[in-house]
Amino acid sequence: MDRGVVIALVLDDDIWLPVDVLRDAAIKFPESAIHNVGGIAYISLKALAPAVTYTYSPADLSLNVRIANAAALGAPGTSVDLSSAHSQTQPPHAVTSGFLSYDVTESLAKLSPSQLGGFFDAGFSNNTGRFDATNELDSTGFHRGLYAFTFDNNQDMSTLVVGDYQAVSSNQLTSNLVIAGLSVSRNFNLQPDFIRNPTPTFSGTALSPTEADIYVNGVLYQTVQLQPGPFQLQNLNLPVGANVTQIVLHDAFGNVTQYGTAFYGAQEVLAKGISDYDYQVGFARLNPFGVNDVYGPLAAVASYRLGFTNAFTAGGAFEASQGIVDGGPSVSARMPIGQVDLGAAVSDARGVTGQAGGATYSFVSGRISAQAAVLLRSNDYATIALPISSDRSTAATYESFGYRFSPFVNIDLSHTDTHNRDSGPSDQLTSAVNFRTGGQESWTVSLARNRGSFFTLNALPPTGEAPNESGPEQNTWTAGVAVAINVGRTGYLQAQTSDAAGLTTTAVSYTKSAANSPGQLGYTATAQLGGGQSSFFENAQYNADYFDAQEQVTDAAGGSSALVGLSGALAFFKEGVFFTRPLQNAYGLVDISGPGGLPVLLNGVAQGTTDNRGYIVVPNMTPYIDNRVEVGGLETMPEFQADATEKIVVPRNESAGAIDFSVSKVQLFVGTLVVRQGAKVFPPRYGVLQLSGPGGTSLSSDVGENGEFFFESLKPGTYRGTITYGAEPPCSFNLVVPTSNSFKVDLGVQTCVER
Repeated sequence: MDRGVVIALVLDDDIWLPVDVLRDAAIKFPESAIHNVGGIAYISLKALAPAVTYTYSPADLSLNVRIANAAALGAPGTSVDLSSAHSQTQPPHAVTSGFLSYDVTESLAKLSPSQLGGFFDAGFSNNTGRFDATNELDSTGFHRGLYAFTFDNNQDMSTLVVGDYQAVSSNQLTSNLVIAGLSVSRNFNLQPDFIRNPTPTFSGTALSPTEADIYVNGVLYQTVQLQPGPFQLQNLNLPVGANVTQIVLHDAFGNVTQYGTAFYGAQEVLAKGISDYDYQVGFARLNPFGVNDVYGPLAAVASYRLGFTNAFTAGGAFEASQGIVDGGPSVSARMPIGQVDLGAAVSDARGVTGQAGGATYSFVSGRISAQAAVLLRSNDYATIALPISSDRSTAATYESFGYRFSPFVNIDLSHTDTHNRDSGPSDQLTSAVNFRTGGQESWTVSLARNRGSFFTLNALPPTGEAPNESGPEQNTWTAGVAVAINVGRTGYLQAQTSDAAGLTTTAVSYTKSAANSPGQLGYTATAQLGGGQSSFFENAQYNADYFDAQEQVTDAAGGSSALVGLSGALAFFKEGVFFTRPLQNAYGLVDISGPGGLPVLLNGVAQGTTDNRGYIVVPNMTPYIDNRVEVGGLETMPEFQADATEKIVVPRNESAGAIDFSVSKVQLFVGTLVVRQGAKVFPPRYGVLQLSGPGGTSLSSDVGENGEFFFESLKPGTYRGTITYGAEPPCSFNLVVPTSNSFKVDLGVQTCVER
């Protein structure tokens, strides 16, 4: 930054500059470097070395000062959070509400009685927590699903569940089961902004006001402004896989500095100090929604993971129930190229021990994706959900590889090999080449080989004896060609033909997608020929204002069948009971105090219109992030105005938010003022009319050249008006505002008599 001409004190081995010259560097100077000369504070450049260096030319009296290490001089620095989400602009909330969701179907088939089925979900919630109960109806009767009280803690991202809870574990060595009891788990969804995986951090020093462009994999991610001094860019939310990040700095002098780094985004690796956990204790339910749904023995399940570094996460899992104990450690490591996940476990089932282990390597980049996994179990390895008596895969491997040759051509290969303890092995190899022709078409050519064996399932042999006998292996090859064509904005046409074991099958389908809003119709029609039989399938769904209706028809060699269904919900608020379309995740009640029939939009998608009371339930909000609710139609209604046309709501999961708008009718009240002074009548031009009236109303209007005045939305009643104009004393009178539905109300000529 050019400082122009300054008065400096030039010593034999030092230069003193006025402190004000360096103030914009935003750094703190040591007191020992400051000298007062003639009432002016000077700074010794020599005392600031080595953080500050300078070059001085006596020939032209020029001085160049360079701050090489502002951090050493206590510069405050700039820290920039590059998180792209920032999805909560206000704390999540839930108003007191309840709901009853239903999805009822009726199946019809020739020579068979009709079957009534359905799924029902009932709940109640407020800002403290929620209760939820799911149930199912089928041909065997009514079945209870999951009943639970749930309490979320947004601050520490944890969820407490009292009742039925199913933890979903990515560890294939332990059980995924429902436990009725007490559960405490980490819930990162409560703070969608929170970045739990490691991210790169960039540090440096800006010598002048600087603009930083951040590029991720060649695409501009964000531009930030940096002040002079140290800076740190953090929380750069990278996608999974290999990433190249470039930082391009443009300083105030026009200089451009560029540097970059490679960083692998590992999905299962936690950032340093971040933990993930899930603890459950209660009674196991091995068959929820089923016919034989009973509470089993007391069980305890626990898992814990901790990011020890930004590249290494370790933890373990443990289970215990009646006669069964199993568990073991797990680690996830972020490598320079890829991610490695390892796990091991041992079990003891009434004195019979078993072992299991698994390993996975994965790598993803812009062109290449690859994965290799192996899972091993001994014949006697057991978990709560996998008793020794059940068949299991004792050895399973999986390999996949994908390569994108160009934006138009890519190839995918995968191989799965599974060996079971009691049944025969299976081996599947698939390959596919996908290419686009540059238009709306996409072609796929595939080839698959399935190799398995015929087996005879005998009675389960005692532990240690030979497994069931199996027959010779056989190969089945399947080749296919498919084309997909986008038709318009919402249509999708697909045709494919395949040959398997000499049988050729051709299928053609057309799908029209529909937005998740009322008045939308979506459908799919599929016809299949060959393979020894032909079939036809058709399905359609229409979204009405208060429910979704669907129908389905199937015609195949086995006969014809049809299905009709209706889904929706009843939402309960203190304002009343409302019919609505199916609730999804979170919902909200929009209250527009004003005229009915106004359209409401959620994030730009129409949700329907308000009823005659001004209410509408928005059924498909996303929990814990900003949901943008808009009021439409006001642009065509100039006689109405709203306190806002758009508001933000952040609801809790399976709970309701409240969004209130105030829409009031706008009326224009115009008139003309005259002042009577004895026999003289004249307009109080360029004065001010003050009104005070019902409810403490206080309004004012400028007075025009001919005495014109103007007000908006006056309530009917009598107002006290006071006119001030020129140097004359104020003049007061009563102004009566009549009741009127007109947009413009002419109050006529109002006369104020000076007394």
